[in-house]
Amino acid sequence: MEAAEQTIVRRTRLRIGLFVGLIIGALLLLAGGISYAVLVRGQNAQIQRELAWGTAHGTIAGPPACSWIFEYEGATVHTGANPPPPGFPLHDALATVAATGATEITTVTRDGTTYHVRTEARGDGVVQAVFDARFQMSDRRHLLLAFSLAAVVGLWARLLGGRR
Repeated sequence: MEAAEQTIVRRTRLRIGLFVGLIIGALLLLAGGISYAVLVRGQNAQIQRELAWGTAHGTIAGPPACSWIFEYEGATVHTGANPPPPGFPLHDALATVAATGATEITTVTRDGTTYHVRTEARGDGVVQAVFDARFQMSDRRHLLLAFSLAAVVGLWARLLGGRR
């Protein structure tokens, strides 16, 4: 083969390698996006079940350092033995639910984590359950990192394979 033909063949291999690598990367991105969405949906549903159980029964099955139950009776808030993070309980939510009786669900982001909060009337008082989602957020970051690394490695492997 002439040098010009070899150059054309090499460029064609490189283009095909790049194209296949991009397709593999796109498929990994799609699979990662679907996996991420399923994970987030499942985690959020689990958190909401934990909070509903917590307000109904006065306890959360999650790790004690990541969940809190507050009981509000008139002007007194009982925080339990586990000290809450700064800013909790949410006194405005306690007062609103005490006045209206309507359940309030909110999300608070602070100090590098996300807190899910459910406040609802129970008996003559109000109960507020708080769940720290730091471990769930860590799982999400790890999943994104794994799929990103797989996509980059796949693209590089395909590009290197196309150079031969």
